[in-house]
Amino acid sequence: MKTQILMALALVWMLAACTDDSSWRNDPTVVAARDACKSGSGVDYNCIEGQAVTALNPEICRLAGIGIDDMCLQAVYEAADDPSICDRIYLRGVVPNCRAYYAPPSPSQDLSAFYGNRPPAAILIAGEQEQVAGVGTSTWTLEKKGQEQTTVHGDAFALVTPAEALAVPASFTAILRLPIPATPSTLWYALKPVTDDISRSSSQGATSWQVAFEQPGTSLDLKPEQEISLSLEPGQYLLEVYASWQELGSADYGFFLEVQAKTALSTQTPSPEPLMNIPVTDEIVLTIRNDQPYSGRVGEPRPDWVGWGAQAFSMAPNGDIWILDSAAQPQRLLRFGKPYERTQFISLEGLVVGAADVEAASDAIWVLGIASQPPRVVKLSTNGKPLESYDLPKGLWPEDGLTGIALAQDGALIVELAGGADLYQLFDQNGQIDPRRLEGYTFDNRLFRVSTTTLSKNAIIYAGDVTTKISSQQPIGGLRVLGSAPDGSFYAEMYVMPEELGSTSVREILCYSPAGLLLGIAYPHPAEFYAEQNVVVGPDGLVYQLVSNPDHSVQIVRMGFKTGESALAVPTASPSQTTTPLTPLLPTWTVTPVWASDLDLARHTLLTFFTLLHEGRYAEATSLYGGAYDVMREQNPDIPTDDYAGLWKAACSHQSPCLLVSRIVEEDPISQDEFEFVVEFVWLDGMLFKLGPCCGATEAEMPPVWQFPYTVKKIDGQFKVMEGPVYVP
Repeated sequence: MKTQILMALALVWMLAACTDDSSWRNDPTVVAARDACKSGSGVDYNCIEGQAVTALNPEICRLAGIGIDDMCLQAVYEAADDPSICDRIYLRGVVPNCRAYYAPPSPSQDLSAFYGNRPPAAILIAGEQEQVAGVGTSTWTLEKKGQEQTTVHGDAFALVTPAEALAVPASFTAILRLPIPATPSTLWYALKPVTDDISRSSSQGATSWQVAFEQPGTSLDLKPEQEISLSLEPGQYLLEVYASWQELGSADYGFFLEVQAKTALSTQTPSPEPLMNIPVTDEIVLTIRNDQPYSGRVGEPRPDWVGWGAQAFSMAPNGDIWILDSAAQPQRLLRFGKPYERTQFISLEGLVVGAADVEAASDAIWVLGIASQPPRVVKLSTNGKPLESYDLPKGLWPEDGLTGIALAQDGALIVELAGGADLYQLFDQNGQIDPRRLEGYTFDNRLFRVSTTTLSKNAIIYAGDVTTKISSQQPIGGLRVLGSAPDGSFYAEMYVMPEELGSTSVREILCYSPAGLLLGIAYPHPAEFYAEQNVVVGPDGLVYQLVSNPDHSVQIVRMGFKTGESALAVPTASPSQTTTPLTPLLPTWTVTPVWASDLDLARHTLLTFFTLLHEGRYAEATSLYGGAYDVMREQNPDIPTDDYAGLWKAACSHQSPCLLVSRIVEEDPISQDEFEFVVEFVWLDGMLFKLGPCCGATEAEMPPVWQFPYTVKKIDGQFKVMEGPVYVP
């Protein structure tokens, strides 16, 4: 046991990336930012971001809560002008973006690699139809880091449109989508009917029109996507849109429209209709009980908690449940066939690295691995036999926003970026990798898209020719379409921001009828771990959630929806139980009693040593320490090597918070002169100290530890502690 304890304790001292999850709250700059950004009207996100940028401290962004802190982190790492800031970012999904931001430029990373030598085309969407604009006169600035700018001029001397007209009704509302997410500095449109005296010429699917418009035309909001409402008489029309972007360029876009009849595309709220038969109560369909004990002792291996901490799951068309057991080592797939009593384990070792998502089709299972370079998708048979493996091309990597995969209506594999904000179909019709950008998800032969601006209180869901507008009392942090049911109803997942400073966002699952009427709202169960891919639409058209519970059990829950007025009542978190602060163990005597045994003396030495360090009495603590100082000297090179009190002061201030003992779990006599103890400590807030996972792992992959071994040994007639406080960077 002695050898195992010494090895485990050495490991604790070496884990430089380990930390307690709550320590950031005590950071002085975080405390100052929290006080500065308190607002009676709610969360002042701009204040939080400003404080984080000023201090160049990513930890302050935690105050913003999940769903907005990633934007705060981006502002911090861009302001730092130092690539080492990436090592301080706590959100693993942002780290690749930070590293990509500071990566050396390559010829493929300039604008021409994405758009070519002229502006990309805008798009006009009317109902289920859309038209890609022609690009006429333009200016376009190309820039590579560290190189001079190059401006390319394109002089068309005409309005360029597609050769084929876009058929629209007499009155309609269309969506104008600019190709660049940046805010334009100028944006207007002009409309002119096509007459016989307008000269035109067509070539390669485009038509050039010799026509003059009154300039400037009708001003539009300066944003990359918006609605344009028009009422026209039957006939053909030319629509000119002029857009410019500061320091980037400008473009003259042309659209060709034809009004066929005076019908209207409805964008109004659908009339009431009968509610569909959606469940109103939750039902647990699968429970995995993990009863293996865990003491929290250093060196204790993680129990095989099946499925606990899993980040993703999928339901096959036949109802089989596939859980991606990403916290297990090695990672594996868990297959539960109806009636969900039998389990199949499929190891992913050697197939993917960093499995992040799974999708189950009727004839195959797809798994995404994001930790390899390049990232990879693997196709397995339904029995777990590897069939194919594909490397993802650049542009679909984690630094590009890779977050998951999905299956199209026809079974084609879709790669998701930024949580589904950008979608790419991976294979062409011949099965070759040829990524093609999609406008949205297609369910039941309807195209689903969302339109929202970060932290806006309004959003739009387009479901085929149905337009559903969402108005929220709180800012919307994220919105995506989850899927649809066989009857045409559909689901969306939305995050709304809270009012309280530092609180996390509220996650809602919205259920809509085929015509876009809100039928109900479900609120996912709080889980031990956040997982973006833990809610899916099953083959029966109902919504299921994967939940990891604090007792290490795992459940699949069919979600119930609140309807009517009750749907608007956001559930509040149950008040946390008041926890009594721990009482530290202190030395019990100042004069050694005559009855004290060697075990009593060793225990007293251990408690006295940590008490002296905690009270800052470093010189006195030095006399009770019998271990080495090599690590402290390496970590504090400015302290003289023989200034032991100074080394302890530096260690307690910067590397190892010198905590008080709260409990002695075990006492094990090795000999008359040597004893081994297992102890727990009191953290600064009075609660039990727990050392969190290291090296980017989650608590599911590497559970925290809170029981630490120590050796007390008699040296030259005096008991001394052989190991120092727990290292917490």
